[in-house]
Amino acid sequence: MIILDATTKSLEILLGGAVTTTQLPFVATYVDMTTSAYTPGSNDGASNNTTAVTAVSAPASSTQRQVKLLTVYNADTASATLTVRYNNNSTTRIMWKGTLAVGDTFVYTDGEGARVIDTSGKLKVTSGTSVDTVTTKGDLLTYDTATTRLAVGTDGYRLQADSAESKGIKWASTDIGGRFTHNANQSISHNTSTVIALNTETYKTSGITHSTVTNNSRVTMDSAGKYIFTANVSWAANATGFRALVFKINGTTFVGIARMMAISTASEQSYQMAVTEWNANANDYVEIEVFQNSGSSINIETGSSFSPVLTVRKVDRGG
Repeated sequence: MIILDATTKSLEILLGGAVTTTQLPFVATYVDMTTSAYTPGSNDGASNNTTAVTAVSAPASSTQRQVKLLTVYNADTASATLTVRYNNNSTTRIMWKGTLAVGDTFVYTDGEGARVIDTSGKLKVTSGTSVDTVTTKGDLLTYDTATTRLAVGTDGYRLQADSAESKGIKWASTDIGGRFTHNANQSISHNTSTVIALNTETYKTSGITHSTVTNNSRVTMDSAGKYIFTANVSWAANATGFRALVFKINGTTFVGIARMMAISTASEQSYQMAVTEWNANANDYVEIEVFQNSGSSINIETGSSFSPVLTVRKVDRGG
């Protein structure tokens, strides 16, 4: 709120230099208030280069003049430095000073204060940049080096904080995980812990890293959080010893183990499953490892939909 409450107080505008072709027009509105009257008024005119121009003159005696609106439009062909100042009996106080690009409008309104609107009708913020406009249902206004638009995300995506993003946030899939298999039998030697190769991806979302060629036993979790692992394997028929199926993190840490004795009927396959949850760090990888002690090599047999299978699913939706 700007109040002129003495006959010595007024509001002025002036420029930082001479215009190129056209002075900057202004419009001001105000209300005069006395103990018995409430009278609106207005004024309009144009700048006069570096000479101060009174935009809102001082009120009459025993009157308060409340400034409701002041606009100054840069109609020149070059940028202009505008100063809006308060003049109290020749003592001046700068209230606002800034650069108006060609077509910019300085706007002061009672209740909202001062701002600059560009030629597109956008609010300008720091460093002379404009606030971008939202154009589509679901768009958001965010900040990078200036206020800017973040387009609405894909259906089902969530808004996620991410310091690596220029805006600090991004739309991300709520589904993070994958299912991995192998398309050939794998021989498992007696009494030897062996990681299972996984050269086929049934599916894989963003947030999960896996190569079907290099270190294909490894499934990497790109972000920290809680994950559920499931594994299924089919052992070739053999009636001797026991079988073990484990989840292994980063090649060293066992986080889930399933153990079973061989089926006593030598002609029947053995099917084994394991499930566990793990609070992973970013870029941890998981493998499934098996062990058997039948006295000879046994195959982990491939099955189109059930063996060997490793699934990884993020459950906390963070990161």
